Amino acid sequence: MAAVNAIAGECSATHCSGVNAINDGGGFGIFANATGSGGAAVAGDATGSATEAEIFAGNVDVNSGCLRVGGTTVGGTCASDQRLKTAIRPFALSLDKLAELQPVRFNWRDSNPPQYPSGGVRASGLIAQQVEKIFPNMVSTDARGFKQVNYSPLTFMMLEGVREHKARNDDLTFEVQAQGRQIRQANAQIRELARARAAKDAEMQSMNRQIEQLQKAQAQTMAVVARMDSRLRGNDKVRAARMVPRSSVSSGQARRGNDKTGGTSLARAVAPVRRRASAGRQDAAAGESRARSPGVSPVARHGQDAHATKGRKAARMEIARVRI
Repeated sequence: MAAVNAIAGECSATHCSGVNAINDGGGFGIFANATGSGGAAVAGDATGSATEAEIFAGNVDVNSGCLRVGGTTVGGTCASDQRLKTAIRPFALSLDKLAELQPVRFNWRDSNPPQYPSGGVRASGLIAQQVEKIFPNMVSTDARGFKQVNYSPLTFMMLEGVREHKARNDDLTFEVQAQGRQIRQANAQIRELARARAAKDAEMQSMNRQIEQLQKAQAQTMAVVARMDSRLRGNDKVRAARMVPRSSVSSGQARRGNDKTGGTSLARAVAPVRRRASAGRQDAAAGESRARSPGVSPVARHGQDAHATKGRKAARMEIARVRI
């Protein structure tokens, strides 16, 4: 069956309606039901100088189905299966650019052409010229040269902005957590350094105590060395007194000196040595006397001289031993 119009209307005047329906009671001024596999219950096409195919002054109630503008879903329950779509691309959106959009409140001019809103009505929206600088694809120019904004993608752009904002928050959360871990690690290192410093301080205190002990021991050692040195100097004086030649000191003075420095034990130890030295001197004197006697042969004289020399040598050795 060929396509026909159930209701058709035509208006060629400046302000008129092709189809005008008035409902003063219940029901619908115009009721259309599309039950076939295609077509639309109500369709409008604005051609020529017209800008609105349909104008609704009142509530527009979509009980079921989908409300689309230019193929973009505006509201309702709409088909959205991936199998019905192609060339799928995510929004290339920058949240910073979206934030540059400036929503405004305004009044429509009374002098606007009849195809545009007028009458000082208070409204909200965007300024096309400002939107065009940020998202030029959302702005177009009509036949009269006025700019118009496609608001349909705006909902999805805001949804993508929410996603981007969440991603940024996730990144910041990750950075904050990483910084928190670094701070905890730094605090742990600080505590470890504090413990190491405390251990070093304790070690230094222990070393200082050891140094003090060593200094005390050194002072004690120096005192002992001083006492030993004093004793050694006293012993040197004793040795010097013992080494005085016998010819320069009388036997009485020697005995008194011995009594002062060593007493009887030292005299008893030195007496045998002195006796041997005296015997050696006596042998030497006797040998010399016999060698000078008349009538002694040269050979005998030589033997007596040798005996005297031996006696003198023995005496000198005994004297040296006494000095030592």
